[in-house]
Amino acid sequence: MKPRIISLLVSFLLSLVVLAFSFFLFHDVKSCLILVACTFLSAFVFTLIAIDMYIARRIRLVYKLISNLKIDKSLKQALGNNISDDPLNQMEEDVSHWAQQQASDIEMIQKISDYRKEFLGNLSHEIKTPLFNIQGYIQSLINGGLEDRAITDSFLLKAEKNIDRLCALVADVDVMSKLDTGEMPLIFSNFDIVGLIKEIAFTRDELAKKKNIKFEFTTNERKMVEADKEKIAQVVSNLLDNSIKYGVENGITTIKFFDMDKLLLVEITDNGVGIAEEHLPRLFERFYRVDKSRNSAEGSGIGLAIVKHIMNAHHQPINVRSNKNVGTTFAFTLQKG
Repeated sequence: MKPRIISLLVSFLLSLVVLAFSFFLFHDVKSCLILVACTFLSAFVFTLIAIDMYIARRIRLVYKLISNLKIDKSLKQALGNNISDDPLNQMEEDVSHWAQQQASDIEMIQKISDYRKEFLGNLSHEIKTPLFNIQGYIQSLINGGLEDRAITDSFLLKAEKNIDRLCALVADVDVMSKLDTGEMPLIFSNFDIVGLIKEIAFTRDELAKKKNIKFEFTTNERKMVEADKEKIAQVVSNLLDNSIKYGVENGITTIKFFDMDKLLLVEITDNGVGIAEEHLPRLFERFYRVDKSRNSAEGSGIGLAIVKHIMNAHHQPINVRSNKNVGTTFAFTLQKG
């Protein structure tokens, strides 16, 4: 309610009281009306001044105090520095707006908290599996396995593989952390993306031959892009590894390039097992696994999350489309060089 309306109501009620008493005392209509008019005007002015002094000014002090505190910017923006002619309603609207903002922030904090718990749980699981394996191999050797050279060699090799898996996991988490905090700056340069992908595909040739998977390029022309070569190599390596890991025997991984004005679109397509549609929205989340039954030997589950972070750092999108038992396509763009 506006201060003027409050003042009018107070003045009207007070005038009615004065009218009743004055008529009872004076029995003179003219004198009563003059007294009532004076009472009404005086009460209106006094009430209006009182409201301004004791309410509006205090609200201004509260606003000024809030603006001087190092608090959420949304509250400062909501409250501002000026008071309208209706400070009470303005305060109610502003506080209501701020409360809604705070509720939204609390919901976001809760989601972050849930995500943190899930992340720590997944990380703990990924670490425990190779650690328990290593512990088992060492205990077996201590309990008599050392006497058998074949068992010793076998267990030591298995322990080494699990140590390598742990080291890879720690390295991936370190990369993710640095990407999150901006401690891993991008070093941009001009390079041929076609040549880079061919080099990486060549290093995966032996792995691909185990499943008789072939790499096919739609062009041999140089395609120059402006990006961090090392980081993009990490993106391509992860995508090619996935195309082999989840590809089918005698499969094909096709690498396509499309000119898009100032951007170059790169698509890496396999004809592997594919991914069900319900998994696609969460595919780039850390430690998210499409098949929950896969153990950590299949990878840490953090590779695609790193890929997403690297592309975000380049301010370029990466998308995935897939059909179960048909194949999967990862597509990303880069600035032309």
